[in-house]
Amino acid sequence: MLTIFCLAILLPLSFAGPGEQIVGGSPAGICQYPSIVHLIFDTAAGSFACGGTLLDNLHVLTAAHCFNPGTRSISVNIGTNNNRQRGRHVLTAKKWKVHSQYSRSPMRNDIAMIRLPQPVPFGDCVAAANLPAAGEKFDGKKCFAAGWGRTGFNSPASDILLHVAMPVVDHNVCKRRMSYASLTDQHICGGDFNHGGASTCMGDSGGPFYCPSRNGKMVVAGITSFGYQCALDAAIFTSVSYFRDWIDYTLRTL
Repeated sequence: MLTIFCLAILLPLSFAGPGEQIVGGSPAGICQYPSIVHLIFDTAAGSFACGGTLLDNLHVLTAAHCFNPGTRSISVNIGTNNNRQRGRHVLTAKKWKVHSQYSRSPMRNDIAMIRLPQPVPFGDCVAAANLPAAGEKFDGKKCFAAGWGRTGFNSPASDILLHVAMPVVDHNVCKRRMSYASLTDQHICGGDFNHGGASTCMGDSGGPFYCPSRNGKMVVAGITSFGYQCALDAAIFTSVSYFRDWIDYTLRTL
């Protein structure tokens, strides 16, 4: 029986616990991804690390499965590639919204929004991500995952932000190859079934999957959601374009 792994990681309770890496990636350039943020969730069960994406100066997009029912607060580290160092801004968020129909098995509606306690000023290393159009597809596009997740299922960790190029797999092909995952139009598949190698892993959850849009801009097309032992089969992302209505509404009301 195949086991699907969500990609959050348990940490010791601290400001920035052990770093985690992307599989098959390389260090990202300083300020290369100014919209990515590092999150530490303080919960009744311990502290969990995830990634997130800054959508404006008040809101961070992440995965619903990063939240524990006992979540008390979230440390948001903005504007750094090293998750052991304080970035341009470090804030503690206590307001968020998890999709009301989130389901872990099968994984559905894996999307959430965090509201920061105060607006953050933008600069060279802090900026909002561009959003895709509602319903926009990315099959065949060369995209980039970024995060602080492990380099492999049983591999050691790093503190430095990594990124990796990953093609978007044709959706129908991915649904056939990963029938056990019960994929729908709200999912995006990234990776290479033939050669493997590049993937996300534990600790990357909630982080961005950047793709070129039809207008030429790089947009946050996906939210890192789950996979099977990291580099086996494709990595699965929540489709941002599928949830544009939910995102737009939540940006207005949260």
